[in-house]
Amino acid sequence: MVKASLRTKSVGTKVSDEEYAALEARARAENLTLSEWVRARLLAPDANSAEAAGELLGEVLLSEVLALAGGPGF
Repeated sequence: MVKASLRTKSVGTKVSDEEYAALEARARAENLTLSEWVRARLLAPDANSAEAAGELLGEVLLSEVLALAGGPGF
């Protein structure tokens, strides 16, 4: 059995009571603990990352190719 790596570091921030309640509600809506939800959000690919940009470029290129293939002359 492979032992999972332990999480030994933490990241923190201060929020208001209202902000904390909103975060808890979002986590509950996804059936996650607040820690699980925050971790998933922090580690999710950034919308401005090269990976996300590459995926978007691929979608745009595919759309263009499909539009050209369905155009006049085909």
